Amino acid sequence: MWLREAEAEVQRQKREAPVLLTEQEARTELLRKKARLSAPGGDKSGSDLISLDSEKPSGHLNLFQGLQEVSNKEYQEEKKQEKERKEKALGILTYLGQSAAESQTSAPWYQELPDRSKAIAKDEKLKGRLDPLAEMGKYLYKKCSHKKEEKKEKGKSKHKESKGNLALRPPSSSTSCCLEQLRQERLQHEQAERARTESLLAQRSGMGPFREEEEEMDERKRGYNSQFNPQLARKSVVRDSRIEWAEESKEKAEEKPATAPPPPSCGHF
Repeated sequence: MWLREAEAEVQRQKREAPVLLTEQEARTELLRKKARLSAPGGDKSGSDLISLDSEKPSGHLNLFQGLQEVSNKEYQEEKKQEKERKEKALGILTYLGQSAAESQTSAPWYQELPDRSKAIAKDEKLKGRLDPLAEMGKYLYKKCSHKKEEKKEKGKSKHKESKGNLALRPPSSSTSCCLEQLRQERLQHEQAERARTESLLAQRSGMGPFREEEEEMDERKRGYNSQFNPQLARKSVVRDSRIEWAEESKEKAEEKPATAPPPPSCGHF
C-alpha cells in the first residue's frame, strides 16, 4: 500500500513541477520589480505598484487551472487525512484524554495473541510420525496379521491332507493294537486309582489297616543330582558300584562250602 502511495506521490510531483517552476519565476520577477521601486531614486507611485501587482507572469495559457487547483485541494486533504491516520497508528497523534492504544482502530501488534494452532498441529504431526511406539505398533500389527494368515493356510493344508489320508488309508492292525493297549492301560490306571481311593477312605474311617510309616532316609545317604553336581554324582555312582561289588563277592564267598582237610592216611603195620 505504501509503495503505491509513493508512486502516486512521485507522479503528482512530476505533474506539478512545471506549474511550481512557473509560479516561482513569476514571484521572483515580482520581487525584483518591487526591489527596484523601493530602491533610492526609484519611482514609488501607487500606479506603478498597482500595475506591477496587476501584472501576470508570462507563460503559456492554462485553461484547466481551476480544475487543477480543486484537484490539488482534494489531494492535499487526502494527504492530510492519510498523515493523521499514520500518526494515530504509530501513537503520535492522540486527542485529550485518549491513550495511544485507544486512538488506534485496531489493537497493536504486541497485544494480539500469536496464532500457534498451525505450529502446534505441525509439531504434533511430526511427533506422531517420529514416535517409536507407533512404528512398533505398526510392525506388531503386520507381524500378527502375517502369523494369522500363515496359521490359517497351515490349518487348511493339514485339514485337506488329513481328509485325503483318512479317505485313502484303510484301518491297519497296528492301529487297532495300539488302541487296545491304550484302553487296557487306561482301565488299569482307573482300577489302581479306585483301589487307592477305597484304601484311603477305609483308613480314615478306621476300618482298614494302617500303612506302616516309611522309614525316613538319611540325608547323608542321598545321592547328588547330576544336573547341578555332575562330578559328585559320578563319584557317588562309582562308590555305590564298588560297594555293591564288594557285597556280591562277600555273598558268593559265604555261599561256597568250606573244603575240609583230607584225613591222615593209616599205614598197615
